[in-house]
Amino acid sequence: MWVDEEQQQQRQQRSSSSSSSSSSCSSKVVLPGEPLQLGDGFLLGLNTHVDNGVARASVCGVVQTVNRLVYVRPLKSRYEANVGDVVVVVAGGYLWISVPTAVLPGSGDGVSPQQQQEQQQQQQEQQQQQQQQQQDSDIFIPLFIFLLRDARQGETAPARGVAAGEP
Repeated sequence: MWVDEEQQQQRQQRSSSSSSSSSSCSSKVVLPGEPLQLGDGFLLGLNTHVDNGVARASVCGVVQTVNRLVYVRPLKSRYEANVGDVVVVVAGGYLWISVPTAVLPGSGDGVSPQQQQEQQQQQQEQQQQQQQQQQDSDIFIPLFIFLLRDARQGETAPARGVAAGEP
């Protein structure tokens, strides 16, 4: 339970006979890892820890004491859950990942099975076109050579559809 600063100041004014270490720590600004000068019988509260038998601050803040409990009130407040705390949160939006298109380590280039099928079909079509072009060129080359040979021998073949002797 936290005590108001006014009540704490009133207690400090009333208890002028308290040890000097507790009054000096109550308004001291500390950095993370800085030792806290505490007397005997003090309990460590939030944002404090013990390192090699020395009480130290965990965050940058103001040292405060409440009923022999010493804690550090952080200058910039951000809640950090401790073990056993009940934390209530509001869940954000959902993020769905489509598994067939997910790229996982070692899964290759990240292509879905549908895209792989389309690529295979395109490759097959390209191979068929190349084979057809190769067959066409295989037919064209011997025909060209045959015509070239006839032209060298001086033989001229009549044009198709035109009778010999007609203009």
